[in-house]
Amino acid sequence: TISSEVAMPHSYTRLKDEKALHPTERLQRVINPFSHDGFNFTPLDYLKMAFIGVTLFPIRLGLILLIFSTVILYVTLISIGADASKPFSPLRRALLQPVRLAVRLVILCVGFWYIPVRRQPSSSRAKMLVVSPHSTFLDAFVLTYLEMPAFVAMKAVASMPVVGNVATALQTIYVDRYDPDSKHKTAQVMKRRALEPGWPPLLVFPEGTCTNGRALISFKLGAFSPGQPVQPM
Repeated sequence: TISSEVAMPHSYTRLKDEKALHPTERLQRVINPFSHDGFNFTPLDYLKMAFIGVTLFPIRLGLILLIFSTVILYVTLISIGADASKPFSPLRRALLQPVRLAVRLVILCVGFWYIPVRRQPSSSRAKMLVVSPHSTFLDAFVLTYLEMPAFVAMKAVASMPVVGNVATALQTIYVDRYDPDSKHKTAQVMKRRALEPGWPPLLVFPEGTCTNGRALISFKLGAFSPGQPVQPM
């Protein structure tokens, strides 16, 4: 005869074992979205890094600095006379396209030779792009290359070198955390851009912070407050 314990499904046995644990022991099994595993480099890895550090790294760093300097000058010039409260004209949008190439070159310099895209959204997709999880600052670089969107970002981003220049040129919406009316104003602007033609896609990181990508955390409701359809990415 087969015992009842052996005949039970594995999932049921595991669930029963977890119920027998103390609540604090069960909590330890929850994935921590903010913890990062330490690096475990071998002596060969350190040797490779030392070799690259005196050969390839200075070249790549010099290229990145050259690209950044060129981008700052270029977006400053093409933004002269632009009205951020209105959609850019087709000509001005076309003038922004070299920024896409510059961003791709930066991604290439940091070691990402190929960016796979598993699925392409339909042409009738929503104009609001929702991206999660948000793991590193490189997410913004990759998404700028792929979509050339306007972002919803903190006001402090506007003052960042290079990043702030590009974000402003892409008509990013800035949120001031110290302004009690900022969230309401941002929601109104997001809704208007989602309804009016001519605006670029609007990209939002609904988690509002970076995680290790192993799990999703609670979404901020502000990303969905306009009540418009969204395109998950």
